[in-house]
Amino acid sequence: MRTFTQVLEPEYFRHFRCIADACPDSCCIGWDVAVDRATFERYQSCPQPELQQSLQSHVQRNSEPAGTSGYVPYALIRLQGGRCPFLDPDGLCRIQRQWGEAALSDTCAGFPRSYNAVGDVLERSLCLSCPEAARLVLQEDAPLRFVSVETSITLPETAVDSLETSTALLPVRALVLSLLQNRSDPLWLRLLKLEQFCRQLAQLPPAEYDKNLPQLLEEVTADIERGELGAMLSEAAAAPELQLHAMKLLLDHRLQLGQVGDPFLRHVRVFRQALGYDAAASPESAALKYQAAYTEYYQPFLTQHAAMLENYLVNHVFQTLFPFGPERSRQLARRGIYENFLLLALHYALLNTLLTGQAAYWQRDFRRGHAIELIQNFAKTIGHNHLYQSQALGFLSAANLNDATGVAVLVKN
Repeated sequence: MRTFTQVLEPEYFRHFRCIADACPDSCCIGWDVAVDRATFERYQSCPQPELQQSLQSHVQRNSEPAGTSGYVPYALIRLQGGRCPFLDPDGLCRIQRQWGEAALSDTCAGFPRSYNAVGDVLERSLCLSCPEAARLVLQEDAPLRFVSVETSITLPETAVDSLETSTALLPVRALVLSLLQNRSDPLWLRLLKLEQFCRQLAQLPPAEYDKNLPQLLEEVTADIERGELGAMLSEAAAAPELQLHAMKLLLDHRLQLGQVGDPFLRHVRVFRQALGYDAAASPESAALKYQAAYTEYYQPFLTQHAAMLENYLVNHVFQTLFPFGPERSRQLARRGIYENFLLLALHYALLNTLLTGQAAYWQRDFRRGHAIELIQNFAKTIGHNHLYQSQALGFLSAANLNDATGVAVLVKN
């Protein structure tokens, strides 16, 4: 166990309350549930015979790694028909109902909360795969803000990712957030500016951070303030046909991996239907519909709800210790700075494509609620699938979309 007295969190965090059986989705549907060793051993001596029999039947020791991190959950609750076998028909947990909240595994007790230790400070946020968390973050028009809280929180070591050598994180994060929250630029241009910074930062050895990082931050800030960098990046050519084709291939691959819930399948079907993107359609005709939908329906929606994807990206940056990533994590594979940027850009590109398809489908009736539902299902289906994300990065490399030119193809409309 580890105790923290200093906490950094987004302002929205204190407003979160699980809405339980009123939730339109369930964190007990669509994925196997990891069970830590202490909980598994406690389950072997459950005082209620009927519940113990169910626990012994459905909670199984595990030896397979999860995703690409090498993390091997001690045990798993295997789904039945896509649902946790302990999820009652009314949407509540039978383990908690019969044995109390203390009987839940670390995973079940903590979700959708995410915890990182940065030195001695606990950073906590919410995963947007939870509908209520997605609503809290994505309905806000104001930029996300972070607050320090003095309290006392004790958590299992296994529930907390960590970045112990953290002196570079805060100044780098400050620049990253200033770029992403600069609403005088369209979001795609903010990402292209961030690409430039992350590429330079990735070339700087960590041993030289103390000496050379302040100068790099000053130079990048000065370039941005002069406006020359933005003017140069704005000249990058959009490639809607290539962008759409790449996103379709990546979405198809995610579906092929399986364990995809009906809501996300529905969003993909809407995307294909609205753009006429089926096996018989030519890439050229689909790209023309894509561009038309973006201009006529999606761009006006973005103008009205400019904060939505910005807040998604900012939450991702904070939650993943971007651009460094955690040094110690039970689930996340260690990646380089530029790979972490490519993953951020990939999230944006996939969401932007799917949302354009939704806008094409709903047209003038496209609403914030439609977008929040899609983003929540995206976070659940793609954001938590570390194997898929690693394979998607491999696809970008194989397709030569893993440099400045490739990122412009992915994000610019």
